[in-house]
Amino acid sequence: MVVRVLEQVGYQVETSVDGLAALEKIEAEDHDLIICDVRMPRLSGIDLYKRLSADRSEVLGRILFITGDTVSADTIGFIEANHIPYLGKPFEIQDLLEAVQRKLRA
Repeated sequence: MVVRVLEQVGYQVETSVDGLAALEKIEAEDHDLIICDVRMPRLSGIDLYKRLSADRSEVLGRILFITGDTVSADTIGFIEANHIPYLGKPFEIQDLLEAVQRKLRA
């Protein structure tokens, strides 16, 4: 749904099947925005963020998390401690578009 919505409004979107594949793409090329689920196969969004903070810290400000795990104290604690914007699932399409626009303007 996220890909379809963003493409319909004109964004170019690239996807990855899991966290490790995403890490490889992020390390290989620049992206204006990285929308990342907290829970992903092979490498979680939080572990992806930690790896990027060590290797590509300049991209950390381009991350927007999506999570359905807003009840987990560990997840919310990590997101808030690192000041990472996030959308809690379920979210409205308008909320997604506004969050993307905010991140791209920052």
